[in-house]
Amino acid sequence: MDNYGSIKLTDGLADGEKPFTTPSQVFYTTTGLRAVDPGSAKASCPHAHIGPLRRGHILYRLDGSPDNNASYETVAIRSIEVGPETEQKVYSVSLWAGEQSHHANGYLLAINDPNRAVEAAARALRALPPKKRISLLASFHELSSTFTKNDIQAIHERLNFELFGSYGKREEGLISRSEIFPALVSPIDQLKAMKYNPRQLPNGVPLDRIQRRFSLLAIGDSNLPSAYTLPDLSVIDDCILIDDVPQMRCEVNHHRRTFQWTRRVQENMFEHGVLSLYNHGLSGKGVVLISPTDAPEDCSKKDVQAFEALPKSVAKKHPAASRQAASGRT
Repeated sequence: MDNYGSIKLTDGLADGEKPFTTPSQVFYTTTGLRAVDPGSAKASCPHAHIGPLRRGHILYRLDGSPDNNASYETVAIRSIEVGPETEQKVYSVSLWAGEQSHHANGYLLAINDPNRAVEAAARALRALPPKKRISLLASFHELSSTFTKNDIQAIHERLNFELFGSYGKREEGLISRSEIFPALVSPIDQLKAMKYNPRQLPNGVPLDRIQRRFSLLAIGDSNLPSAYTLPDLSVIDDCILIDDVPQMRCEVNHHRRTFQWTRRVQENMFEHGVLSLYNHGLSGKGVVLISPTDAPEDCSKKDVQAFEALPKSVAKKHPAASRQAASGRT
């Protein structure tokens, strides 16, 4: 018997939906596995990478009957309501082997079974060549004591037994420690390597941890059509929403810290934008191009408009906001 607060999801297509699951339920989203209470979800499956589920995330929901090869539609969460806690029994039912998901209210949910996570890891290890398999495991800090105290060949044979049910053939040849661990270099060589291959600095606040709403303000003279207004843009855990609408045609580059998107603004008018967030994640800059097609070609630089992305509270006091207001583009 446990205390659970039931939840319901509100979106543009299912307003008034009744509570149908618990906060620990894991949903498939466009940005991975997520739950309203990821801590409780990880208690059931500590191996899984489960993020928080919030407003703005995009779920998968059945579009039709599951018996008729139905497809999925994407549904953006408008709100999440948590009902009062009640004491009730919650049963975990194991499905047949291979099943990784099921449905509730049409939404695609993860099984969240620790045995499934172990099976997936085993399948991945079986697909690797023996030496790469051992090298991969040796790279994990948590297994360092195992490789320090035990013989490499003994680890290899035991791993074969766990993965394949046998100790393998001796004809494969022995695996030496030097093949698994890189050769030690002198301190002088290490200094040279650090000098010519400096360690990369952290790339700022991860994009999947940013939750902020920005106003886009034009830089310099505006090259934008009179019928177009720079939108408000929100970043929520690796997703972008423009004027509160999730953008499905969006690419994220974590190394460059950029979001690139295309959306239809009106008939025969498409917006192509790139937003680059600074390392602190509080603001950024970018460019936007307005074209009559969703795949523009031979665009001139004068057609590209640069902008600043500032938090809403800051943008209201910015001189550019006053200029846009005066021109009727707020």
